[in-house]
Amino acid sequence: MKTLKLELKNIFCKKINLLFLVFVLGIGIVTAFFFLKGVSADKVLEDGSIQIVKGKEAIELINEYDKEIAGEITEDKLMMARDIFNSTWDSEKEKRNITKELLEIESLIGPMDSLRFPIKDKMTIVKWDDVDIPIEYARNYYSLRQDMLKKYTDDIKDQKIVEKIWKMEEKVDKPFVMGINHNVWGDSIEWLSMLIIICLILIIFVSATIFTEAKENGLYEIVARTALGQKKFHSSKLIAGTIFNALIYLLMMLSYLAIVYLALGGDGLKTSFQIDMAFSPGNLTYKKVILIQIIGGFIGSLALGSLAMLVSSKSKKSKIALTIMISSFAIYGLLAIFIRPESKLIQYIMNLSPCGISQVFFQLPFPNYIHLGLVMWLPYVMLIFGLVQLIIYDYLTVKLNR
Repeated sequence: MKTLKLELKNIFCKKINLLFLVFVLGIGIVTAFFFLKGVSADKVLEDGSIQIVKGKEAIELINEYDKEIAGEITEDKLMMARDIFNSTWDSEKEKRNITKELLEIESLIGPMDSLRFPIKDKMTIVKWDDVDIPIEYARNYYSLRQDMLKKYTDDIKDQKIVEKIWKMEEKVDKPFVMGINHNVWGDSIEWLSMLIIICLILIIFVSATIFTEAKENGLYEIVARTALGQKKFHSSKLIAGTIFNALIYLLMMLSYLAIVYLALGGDGLKTSFQIDMAFSPGNLTYKKVILIQIIGGFIGSLALGSLAMLVSSKSKKSKIALTIMISSFAIYGLLAIFIRPESKLIQYIMNLSPCGISQVFFQLPFPNYIHLGLVMWLPYVMLIFGLVQLIIYDYLTVKLNR
């Protein structure tokens, strides 16, 4: 414990580390500022023309629009939205007339539109062209969604899997709920995912040098003269490094979310996730989605930091450790963004890596492992596997350096 206190004091008494934490806090604040400043909305002027407004004015305008339709998404509301939407199509000019009434109900089009893109094409029951919304998408919204899900499960031979999917479906609260500023909150989650990637990069740089720095400045040579010193050195460095990584993550994420919350309010967090992802098996609101993403990012960041510290503990130079970790991160990014391998095995390995776990949000829409004769929600597996990795990397760092 005494060694750990000294290590923590060593970290937090360095001006450069304190400045780094301030820098991290600033990244969260600046990201929130740019996100909010970039929010845009259409405004109908008195002469009927459309003006695009941004920033605070856009948020206030969206707030005003959403107040008209916020709350439970009933089929009566959807019918009203459908009628307004279909009436705005100008068949002669072949374009849609943007009116204030259309903008006020535009958010209600989203839930109906999400049924157009099911998990499999064969689930489509009623085709929807790009002009008018078929009446079934509004008047029979919930029963249509149910029938589409049934077509999905009818294609699965294993009845245990079918039963599991329907049990998950029963837990999804209906009717769905839509909160004020829900679209902006939805966009904020994507920015949050981007912010987590920035955080991962910073944690790699911090963690990959935590042991090699001590080797390069000669401190390790002094401490490692005794077995006890060597043991305490690695465990203390590891714990202190993990605490520092946790601070990096929390300062960046919480500063971002705090500013976004102050600007948007919390009503949008009540929104059902099925508004955007109609067939998600998760009984989620935006509040829960953000919480899962924050937890996934936190576990993934700490796991990646522990892996980087393991590499650092076995490397002689900081350059070597950094090269290994940055190369690994770059390979993951290349596979995830550009190559996108079709192999399910490679996809699962990527999802269960620290980087994949930190982006758990992108696994929320669908059930997984059905082709293996299982059915489960991958986010749960990812979070548990991330904790296991964190423990394993920490154990190996101490064990391999005794």
